Amino acid sequence: ILYGVEGQVDGARRTRIGHDQAARHHVFALKGLRPDTRYWYEVRTGETLSSGRRSFRTLPAKPDSYRIVVLGDVRSLPQRWHMVSERVFKHEKHALFIVGTGDYPADGRQYDQWRKQFFEPARNLLAAMPMWPAIGNHEATRKHDDLTRPEASHYFSLFELPGNERWYRVEYQFLTLLILDSNSHMSPDHEQYEWLRKQLRSERKRFTMVAFHHAPYTSGPHGALHPEATPKEWPLDEARRFLVPLFEMYGVDVVLNGHDHLYERSAKNGVPYVVSGGGGAPLYRVDTVPNPYPVSYTHLTLPTSDLV
Repeated sequence: ILYGVEGQVDGARRTRIGHDQAARHHVFALKGLRPDTRYWYEVRTGETLSSGRRSFRTLPAKPDSYRIVVLGDVRSLPQRWHMVSERVFKHEKHALFIVGTGDYPADGRQYDQWRKQFFEPARNLLAAMPMWPAIGNHEATRKHDDLTRPEASHYFSLFELPGNERWYRVEYQFLTLLILDSNSHMSPDHEQYEWLRKQLRSERKRFTMVAFHHAPYTSGPHGALHPEATPKEWPLDEARRFLVPLFEMYGVDVVLNGHDHLYERSAKNGVPYVVSGGGGAPLYRVDTVPNPYPVSYTHLTLPTSDLV
């Protein structure tokens, strides 16, 4: 990989780092980068394969304000994801990073789907802007405490994330971002719940944002209820029973979700819940099931035959 400050591409001002051994997944650490500076880079393999010249901007040290992008459920229809990602790439150049709400390929156990459905369609965006992803159900990761089978998903080899990579914390100016794994249990007798409670009880930035895949409150089809009014999907049920009280008790500022392929905002006891699942997967109808805490939504009329 070659890199240097954009506009200073002569040989004396660029740096080359490399790996000697062939591998599918490489991690390069770029040292000495200055904040709020645009760098160019090029990744090369051998003499013939190259990423072409790309660029990214490092995060400002102390911005007065900033923009972020929230998106998820990009799987299955790569042309739609390409259109969405290109729009973000062209019109959100000042956004600092992406929060992903899950479901990047249709089946995270299939390496080729990661390439064709996630990375290649969004080549320009992902080459320029960092992403903090949450795990969706389509990543097909095993539950955190399931030791009965090996991990078959490629998720953990394709992202380089803090902590145990399932749930983790990111600190930034004014913001504490907590990413959870709603495909693993979230009840008080499990590790994830205790980790979240510890984070919320600790010192945090001015704003606290939590992101995970399964939306506790939605009028989309994934919000379907049993006759006794409990969610049919266990992650929604656990999120409502165990996470929502923590969000309210400790003053979480916003919760970001996906899973239903639509846009919707809800609010319960002062905590906003935003479903952003329109990244490219087949769209769902809102108002499919009752939402007890609606604020706003984008009405979509496309069929839900791809619901999983």
